Amino acid sequence: MPNSGKYKRKNEDNSPEPESQVPFEAFIRPPLRAIDKYAEPKISWLSHRYTVAVMAFLGFAVIYGTRFNLMMARMYFDNIKPENETRLHWSTANNLDSFSLLSNLVAQLPGGLLAYKFPSNKVFGLGVVCSAVLNILIPLVTEHQKILVTFYFLQGFAQGLTIPALFGIWRFWSPTFDRSKLTTIALSGMYAGMMLGTIICEHLSTSIHPTIMFIFFGLLGIVWFGFWYWLVLEKPRNHPTITEQELMYIEKSLGESAKHQVPCIPWIKILTSLPVFAIVIATFCQKWSYYTLGYYQSRFFRHTFSFKINEDGLIAILPYIIMLIILPLGGFLSDFLRQKRILSTTNVRKIFLCVSFIVQGVCLLYLPNVHTAPRALLLILGCKAMSGFAVSGFIVNHLDIAPRYASIIIGISNTVGFVAGIACPILTDLMRFDQTDKGVWSTVFSSAGGLLIAGAVLYVILSSGQLQSWAEPKREEQKDLSEIPEENSLRNDTKEV
Repeated sequence: MPNSGKYKRKNEDNSPEPESQVPFEAFIRPPLRAIDKYAEPKISWLSHRYTVAVMAFLGFAVIYGTRFNLMMARMYFDNIKPENETRLHWSTANNLDSFSLLSNLVAQLPGGLLAYKFPSNKVFGLGVVCSAVLNILIPLVTEHQKILVTFYFLQGFAQGLTIPALFGIWRFWSPTFDRSKLTTIALSGMYAGMMLGTIICEHLSTSIHPTIMFIFFGLLGIVWFGFWYWLVLEKPRNHPTITEQELMYIEKSLGESAKHQVPCIPWIKILTSLPVFAIVIATFCQKWSYYTLGYYQSRFFRHTFSFKINEDGLIAILPYIIMLIILPLGGFLSDFLRQKRILSTTNVRKIFLCVSFIVQGVCLLYLPNVHTAPRALLLILGCKAMSGFAVSGFIVNHLDIAPRYASIIIGISNTVGFVAGIACPILTDLMRFDQTDKGVWSTVFSSAGGLLIAGAVLYVILSSGQLQSWAEPKREEQKDLSEIPEENSLRNDTKEV
């Protein structure tokens, strides 16, 4: 690094970088940007790849926090109803969640293609900042129904780009034995955003005004984008201050997927791949159970136990707290089992998904038979907690089978998942059931539980944790995980030289 007089570049163990390093495929360090001369572009106590994960965590926290703005605004106007307040057009506002869900569905596959064709870090960043800007503008158009619907559709589309873009980022930044950890850290930001969104939105809407929470999360997203643009680059090789040890660890682990862009996407092989089928089936089953609980758990408690779950109380945020713990815990455990060669990648993915889906299925099957609200609540919390382990099963599996096309495949699987989210309430409501009849609730929850168990069986049969032959050049097909060095060994080898 040029002598800026501000700081000296250090290695991952905080020791000064040696004057001469072993050249790694003629690595030419990119020039420092102006701001880099005053502050190193990473979180000081983390490596560069974990800086990416934490920044993605914060990005998801922002966009999922914004999803509570409308809900809290509704509660404010419903409960307080001041005579001189500008009111939302409730006939439209009650349907805005549906428009947001539809736009998320529409965004998945385009998001995967954009993340494949263009720098994924920019697609992710633009998705968050566009959502933030629209969030600031929404209170200004609440009296104009068509504009309001358009803004919510565009915001949902922008947010829908982020998950495919994240997997495009991990194509270059996520070493084999860090995939689960990095992915679960980043995705747990969703639940942090839901938790903080519930608390912050309630406070701002009641103590100040609902408009403030739209502005707050919008400005938060804009500030986040400034740091994201500075700290996160498309590839490790583009980073001006990454150490050679970390770069070697990432690129040696990823092999060819971190180097070459294949112009032709093998659509037929992707769409006819059994491991891709396994992921799509698992996504559909998980989303169906998720939306079954999301749409019907409050009705179930109200009509069965005369118990109302407050949308802004401790019970409401408890599942988010649990998921915030379970998600990264599952990621660290699954990578530990793989790195220590206790289990193969394929077995880790199958075991984590099966345990998650079967326990969830049993909870849902037993739920209509409980006689007290506390026991029913424990079953639902257990169901949601176990869903966190499934992320280290089928979600990370996208990166195992085809890291080069992971953004596209998750775009496909998430599209099917959002179809489940739309179909679930439609098909269930067609039953026109008596909500006070426990036998009908048994049908609702048993169908979701049975679907999860069936999904687990199909996933075990069809899934794989191995790199697929159509996903990489031929010489990479038989890549053995045992040949991938650990980061510490790379660091020691470099120091010895």
